[in-house]
Amino acid sequence: MWPGAELAQSGFFAELSMPMNQDDSFKAGIRYDKVDASISRGSEKPQVGMSPTPNDLYARYYSQTSESSDENNLGGFLRYEHAIGNGNLFAGVSRSVRTADASERYIASFMRSPTGAVLDWVGNPELDPETHHQIEAGIEVGGGVWSSGFTAYYNDVSDYILRDRARGQDGILLANGTATIYRNVEARFYGLEWEGSYSISNSLSGRASLAYVNAENTTDSRPIAQIAPLEMTLGADYTISSWDLGGTVRANAEQTRADIIDGSGQDVGETAGWVVLDLYGSYAVTESANVRFGVNNLFDKTYAYHVNRANLDPFSPEAIQVNEPGRELWLKGSVKF
Repeated sequence: MWPGAELAQSGFFAELSMPMNQDDSFKAGIRYDKVDASISRGSEKPQVGMSPTPNDLYARYYSQTSESSDENNLGGFLRYEHAIGNGNLFAGVSRSVRTADASERYIASFMRSPTGAVLDWVGNPELDPETHHQIEAGIEVGGGVWSSGFTAYYNDVSDYILRDRARGQDGILLANGTATIYRNVEARFYGLEWEGSYSISNSLSGRASLAYVNAENTTDSRPIAQIAPLEMTLGADYTISSWDLGGTVRANAEQTRADIIDGSGQDVGETAGWVVLDLYGSYAVTESANVRFGVNNLFDKTYAYHVNRANLDPFSPEAIQVNEPGRELWLKGSVKF
């Protein structure tokens, strides 16, 4: 349950662009947010058996009850851009702040399995907002028939809000290993992104992309859960007369950086790599009528994304990983009036 949670946020954002000369420019921005958080029914006992009040649960796991809190969060960025012959180079630094949401701060679920295992899911009213300090750099270039963009970044996070299991960590009073709790840890992220496209002819074009991120809970020296592995796409599109045809190869590398040893319970396990092929097309019947068709996962590959949809049921917070659909045929039509 969310015992009458209230989050109020107000603030302002300002941005400024400062050209220096024909080739160089600076951009800057600042953001301020004031956040007030409270609950109105923290001492209200649920009408369910021996369930404790939300405040009882908060005190049981964190020694804190649902006192109201307020935050004054300040963020901003600086970005430098330098024009080159067919594109531009850029670099920037930023600070951003994320406050805890209603679930992270105030969810209060008391639950026992038929075997007596503790399945509590308890928010932490005393969470600090997480603060991101990021540096990034990249290049964007392109010609008449091609374009390419690359970005690399490093993000140092103070007070990262981690959904975890109660194992008697610093600030956590219980160590049952099964209850879901929230706590602040130090973390770091780094990664890269690249995408490009090329028009081979007026009818044929290709595109590709890569993305990778590495995330570490540096307080506990373990990976952060639910981080995608190296991802790649390759695609081609062909247009002739009233027909548009294309295909996309989607691929994920194996994800071995899973949070499964004394982990948070969000990663089911390591995830195998996979490659699938999607084909699609469309036919313009008239200027206002169009038929689209395709087949996803042409070779009926069994695969799953590492980033799975967490179970949102507060009475069963176990993460689950579900395979994506097998071969899927589809047909759509549209008419414009």
